[in-house]
Amino acid sequence: MKTTPKNQSLSQVHRSLVEKLVADRTTRLRRVPPALAQWGLWLALAALVTAGVLAGFHPRPQLWEDLQKPGAGLFALLIFGGSALAAWGAILTSLPGRILPSWQKSLMVLALAGLVMIPFFAFPMTLPDEAYPPGLRLDDDWCLPMVFLIGLFPWAVMGFWLSQNASFSAARTGAWSGASAFLLTTGALDLCCPCWSVSHLLVSHVLPVGIASFLTAWIGAFWFSRWKRTPLPVLGKPRLR
Repeated sequence: MKTTPKNQSLSQVHRSLVEKLVADRTTRLRRVPPALAQWGLWLALAALVTAGVLAGFHPRPQLWEDLQKPGAGLFALLIFGGSALAAWGAILTSLPGRILPSWQKSLMVLALAGLVMIPFFAFPMTLPDEAYPPGLRLDDDWCLPMVFLIGLFPWAVMGFWLSQNASFSAARTGAWSGASAFLLTTGALDLCCPCWSVSHLLVSHVLPVGIASFLTAWIGAFWFSRWKRTPLPVLGKPRLR
């Protein structure tokens, strides 16, 4: 079959593109870590953040006894478990070809629903002044702003490596990563918080997670899709042979 000039031109452009990509491979191409490796990195980050919060504010007195109560223990489990699931969701949505299974989405929805419903059944509506144990280093009035301030650190760190992936659902990646980071923070603060009333837990611990997840979804829609806006390498004129 005889090659036409048009086919020769296309072949030359293709060859030039391949040569350009190969020559530029050291700066533009890299191997993305597997999802489990990235999740392991999140586990290390979660341990670091939790240890830092506990060291800075100290666990509240009788924490272990309180966590053995069904309501408090389940509430803490849902917070940290939900944070881990959200981190996994953020990682999968940032990797092309990976999707979050339906059963994992269902678990996340159940965890979030539990965080809203459990306080009504397991905790008192208000706490009397004498219920606050002495020697506390965390004032319950500061819980809401502290969730936002401390949560920015794990979200920024996690966002840094997620932005190195190629998310096709950037807003979802942002929402999942925000939920993970701020659930982690509110869970760590829960271990130090002196107030376990319904209104305080919902307003100062659960509500900030919802607000932050909405904001990070909006920010993530731009941040995690920046790879789409990266210009392709400029091709030189095809060499005629």
